[in-house]
Amino acid sequence: MAQRNFRPANLSLEKGVTILHARCSIGAAGAVTNIQGEGFSTITKESGTGAYSFTLADKYNRLLDADIQISTATTASANIEITDTAFDSAIQAGTKVTFVCVDYAGAAVTLTNPSIMNIKVIVRNSSLKSKGE
Repeated sequence: MAQRNFRPANLSLEKGVTILHARCSIGAAGAVTNIQGEGFSTITKESGTGAYSFTLADKYNRLLDADIQISTATTASANIEITDTAFDSAIQAGTKVTFVCVDYAGAAVTLTNPSIMNIKVIVRNSSLKSKGE
């Protein structure tokens, strides 16, 4: 579990809810630059069209939600699909979670320069299980 002091964010039925934010720029050839924010150790352009990944700086018990938004002035907006089906084990092990940027037709797209990627990840920092787990 993460060894940091967190501030209360909201009321939740989940125990130990932690919200992490990051922002980065997308440069030439879709490369990630200028990473800002706390709680992420890497945000990386992976091989393959529109493929990216992030790794959190700490291990958490469960990924509750992820919201990734792209702002760009030169191409159509992209949706995001988290393609790593083992994201809970990746969050627990501290390994990367992979996602792909797709257009509204579902085809993978390369992000163009300049683009801004905003990532919000909500994780559970408690080992107490939710109902049904």
